[in-house]
Amino acid sequence: FITSAPSVNYPWVDLTYAGTVTSVFDISGTTFGQLTFTAASATSVARISGSNAIRRLEFKGAGMLTGGGNNIDSLILTGSRNYTFAGTNTINKYLKAQATTCSGLTEMRGNPTGTLAFGATATADVANVYMQNMTATGAITPIAFNGADAGGNTGWTINSAAGSPRYWVGNSGDWNDPL
Repeated sequence: FITSAPSVNYPWVDLTYAGTVTSVFDISGTTFGQLTFTAASATSVARISGSNAIRRLEFKGAGMLTGGGNNIDSLILTGSRNYTFAGTNTINKYLKAQATTCSGLTEMRGNPTGTLAFGATATADVANVYMQNMTATGAITPIAFNGADAGGNTGWTINSAAGSPRYWVGNSGDWNDPL
């Protein structure tokens, strides 16, 4: 699915792809009412590039915003999945990035840095997130949440849960791998 159609408005698009080819979706300069990446995989290659206008963007699996300049009303990220952000993207109304307790953290990482610029009336529901190299700007910052601070973050107040040290033992993978 490749689109760069500045004069086209897609009211509702659901995209599903469970393969590993990273260039399957190259979406830039396009307007969507609702864009949902439906593949629930933790290794999904769902991504959008830059300069899109999207009323509601939802990732049901892992995902990437690889270019800046996206204007998004509502961004919904599924819990316990990994998300990568590049450039500056605007969130006008709502960000949801929550993982349930003890289910694996949702990861939000800038590549190399990612900025979410929040509109004046935006709200953010963030909980149990592992965050690295992310910046939040706008009137609602700093945004406080419980999670893990991997460093390089600005505009967030990350409260780490008290507990004992945890160690990764053997094999490759990450903290969100199933037992």
